[in-house]
Amino acid sequence: MVTGIVDRLRRELDASLSYHRPAHTEDVVQQALTLAKLDALDAHSMLLIAVAAAFHDAGFLVTRSGHESVGADMATAAMAKDKRFSQKDIDIVANMIMDTQVYQTGAVHRSNTPLSAWLLDADLANFGRDDFFEQFHLVALENKIEPECLVSATIDLMDRHTWQSPAGSACFESKKHKNREALTQASF
Repeated sequence: MVTGIVDRLRRELDASLSYHRPAHTEDVVQQALTLAKLDALDAHSMLLIAVAAAFHDAGFLVTRSGHESVGADMATAAMAKDKRFSQKDIDIVANMIMDTQVYQTGAVHRSNTPLSAWLLDADLANFGRDDFFEQFHLVALENKIEPECLVSATIDLMDRHTWQSPAGSACFESKKHKNREALTQASF
């Protein structure tokens, strides 16, 4: 199921998506599983996280606006065909995907499931990694705006963002602060 949707993203995703491309989805799956393992989650929880991570941006196959609900519907349909998943599992994954919506005021994310933390931290892990500026430029390119026009919105987002999982905080918080500071001093 995970490899199936990732393969579909590789084949069908709009090439103008420079940030929300298959590599981002693959990275989120890998990062979410790494964080979940560091926090000693059980195998079934990790499976649900992997499915949610794989489908979290799948809605971009259909639409940019509201892609989360489309991705949640796609995951629901795929999971309903697989006997490994209960209706509760399906609902958790759909809600995890909806939780990846980024809010423009208040908290960046609003977690509504006990497993959302690892997906949310993986989705924005680039805030606290060495590839922050590379990803920042890809976001600017995808949105067809000059990088300098994205600085204040990104700083605002970083200021409102908090890591949701213990592993996310431990792995990324220090570098996030360094990246934020570097962004305030960057010249493009």
